[in-house]
Amino acid sequence: MEPIGKRIKLERNKKGWTLNTLALEVGITSSLLSQIEKGKASPSIKSLRLISQALDVPMFTFFLEENSNDALVVRKDQRKIISNPKMNQVSYELLSPDLKSDIEFAFMTVPAGTASSDELMEHLGEEAAFVMKGTIQLELETEKIELLQGDSVKIPKTVKHRWVNHSMNDSEIIFAITPPSF
Repeated sequence: MEPIGKRIKLERNKKGWTLNTLALEVGITSSLLSQIEKGKASPSIKSLRLISQALDVPMFTFFLEENSNDALVVRKDQRKIISNPKMNQVSYELLSPDLKSDIEFAFMTVPAGTASSDELMEHLGEEAAFVMKGTIQLELETEKIELLQGDSVKIPKTVKHRWVNHSMNDSEIIFAITPPSF
């Protein structure tokens, strides 16, 4: 079954419609619709437009790539470790499946007495972070902000910053960056 046909069938089934119901709505035969869904016939642009209108979905829906659930889930023991010599002892684990999306989601551990970098760094994207454990100081340009467990922060685009852990315990931060910067 070709992707277009699969998508049509998926959308038809979501509505609970039979082949015959959709075929009547569109004005084509149910045998032609069956062939389209099985990938044995290609719909004309006009038929595709009528099918999308009948199913009340945008036409581009039929051209979307199919995502496997395995490609969407990141298991705890399968996270990618992101390393960079400039990051000292700080560890980063990628929580999003890859860096091909519009957003990057990661988990950072900042050991006691360390910082995310020696100098303030910047990236093109906007960042949002949540302190899962411990306390951490966020240096934003010339400002220093103390964040406690449960606090969250938004870091605007291109603002130089770094994370500093002055405490005796490790700090854990979950953050998202758009677009991805690693």
